Amino acid sequence: MKKTVVLTSRNDNYGGNLHKRTTMGLTSLIEHHDEVIFVDWKTKNGEGVISNIKHNLPHTGKLKCIQVPKEFLSEKYPKLSNYTIIESIGRNIAIRRAEHEYIISTNIDIVATPLDESVLVENLFHTVPRRDVDENFHLSFSEYESLYKSLWDNRNGYRPKERFETEGDKWSLINCCGDYQIGHRNVWNQMKGFEESILFGCGIDTNVMKKASYYSKIQVLDHYIFHLNHGKNGDRDEDESVPPMSDQNSIIKDFTETTNSENWGMYNEDLPIQII
Repeated sequence: MKKTVVLTSRNDNYGGNLHKRTTMGLTSLIEHHDEVIFVDWKTKNGEGVISNIKHNLPHTGKLKCIQVPKEFLSEKYPKLSNYTIIESIGRNIAIRRAEHEYIISTNIDIVATPLDESVLVENLFHTVPRRDVDENFHLSFSEYESLYKSLWDNRNGYRPKERFETEGDKWSLINCCGDYQIGHRNVWNQMKGFEESILFGCGIDTNVMKKASYYSKIQVLDHYIFHLNHGKNGDRDEDESVPPMSDQNSIIKDFTETTNSENWGMYNEDLPIQII
């Protein structure tokens, strides 16, 4: 039962220490999963996140880096080209190109642990509560093995994010539900991945939980994942802006069906791929 992990980011130092956090997170994902697809959004002149850190990553052939060049967006998707990053489309690009039976959507600052495959069932779609790790603590480690050993040895000392349900949100199940979402590829394909009309990241993960509930049961999975805490600032060009926030009621409580096209995830585009 093989698993593909998908994630996206761009080379803007968002949160600070982006390259170090990404090295730690990707190393753990490569170690514990069968395929990792990283979408390098708005790559400039061939230089993205991966080009800065690949010398520190395991070279196992498991990591596929897909570039979405800035020039490509300007030419073919000009309405998107001046936004910093569109996470919904970036993740979908990876989902459409995933090879394995189960697909996990996560973020670059998650340190993962081995997953018990017996919990994976086609009609169950899971979200996993992350456990936050203090920024000063994880930055004190210079290499992955020591950080991972410390996190695992002290795993029960990190509290998982809280569970909740409200009248307007019966689908998130936990705070920060998008840090690690697991579903069968059939479910991801039936719901056409993340809603690409949601340009700003806030709400896309809850929306995908609601979409998944149309085709499967949604559940919280008790599994250990660690979030490397960080700041909120990043770098952007003078002509760039943060995407507009979507109305949360329309994309969560009142949402009924996808508006994604059959080409969701830019499936008809031939994007550069590097295997590491």
